[in-house]
Amino acid sequence: IDEANYFNSSLYDISIEGEFNSGTDRGVSIINNRFGMGFRDANLGSITSTGVRIMRMHSWQAGFPPIVVSKCLFGGINRAVAIHFEEMMPRFLINQNIIGYEDNGQKPRDANYGIGILVKNCENAIIGGNGGGLENIIRYQSGGAIVLDASRDISVFQNSTYCNSKRAIKINNW
Repeated sequence: IDEANYFNSSLYDISIEGEFNSGTDRGVSIINNRFGMGFRDANLGSITSTGVRIMRMHSWQAGFPPIVVSKCLFGGINRAVAIHFEEMMPRFLINQNIIGYEDNGQKPRDANYGIGILVKNCENAIIGGNGGGLENIIRYQSGGAIVLDASRDISVFQNSTYCNSKRAIKINNW
């Protein structure tokens, strides 16, 4: 992909917080971005806590677009969480992302990735998709590819998870 936004910060590359139970938040689209990556998708020796963190966003009203994180690449050397959604109400979508950089078919030397996708206290979302090319590719995560905590009505479809240290999907407090 020739055109992309490149992010490399120490705490949150992108952090968005809405107003809890406001019902007024509108759709947010985070599409075609590179986290911990340089030009031409070269992996950087970056240390970042979280790539995308979205909290307390609500898209209650029909007709408004969902909150979307799609077509992003998450790399770097140290990353605690690639995508973190917390206290989110209906309608968010996470698909077509590559989480965990790969260089010539291998994890980068000294890379330390934590959790690929963390969903905490959320409702009604899709991770992956029902069709070719909509899956997330999640690899090399030491804390799990997808962690769902105190969430409900979360659909996980056709994701590719491999070389993760613990488990592909972990469900807590369901």
